Amino acid sequence: MRTRCLLAASLLALAALPADAAQKIGGATVVQRQVSGQVEGRTRALGTGDDVHQNEVIRTGAASAAELGFLDRTTLSVGASAEVKLDRFVYDISGGARTVVMTAAKGVARFVSGSGPSPAYQVRTPHATIGVRGTVFDVLVQRGRTVVVHGQGAIEVCPRLVRRSCEIVTLPGDVVIVTASAILGPASAASRALDVARLRSQLGGDTIASLAPPAAPAATGFFGKGKALPR
Repeated sequence: MRTRCLLAASLLALAALPADAAQKIGGATVVQRQVSGQVEGRTRALGTGDDVHQNEVIRTGAASAAELGFLDRTTLSVGASAEVKLDRFVYDISGGARTVVMTAAKGVARFVSGSGPSPAYQVRTPHATIGVRGTVFDVLVQRGRTVVVHGQGAIEVCPRLVRRSCEIVTLPGDVVIVTASAILGPASAASRALDVARLRSQLGGDTIASLAPPAAPAATGFFGKGKALPR
């Protein structure tokens, strides 16, 4: 009987652990309209200055947007009606980021890599895995395909669902299209003909352009002044 009581007490203690025990990896530098975060089974409205956490799923509503800043100075901007998961973040304060993995599930997101070594960064979608080499790029994710639009630096775009060669992209504005069965590089007719501005607008990505410049690092929540997750 005593053993059962101790076990019950232990389970209650674990259940009572605060949600902010989740690993903090950064914060929301700008939030517009409806943005939520879900981690450890809890969903909360996300506001400017709030912390974000490893394994947290960020969702934006219609006509909404968010800009997230991370400990290694990586920036992630998320357009309207989008969903991104902050899968993994391993940070060494003396050496910067060692592993940064994010998954864009739908909508439009812009990734700007931080101060860590290039091999540390990886962005995934349902169709593609994108390796980063000191980079700025957009992902436009639809149900049947991912469109990657290169901005700066270099990226390596690889298909996740089919065995095909990866595309290394270095020219600003180049487009790669990845589906369940193919990868179409910048030289392909489909990539060259794609109206990226129109597609970005259709998917809600225009709201990214309306985001204000990020706040100074000392004022952001991920340096200890933001709101924690609800208890």
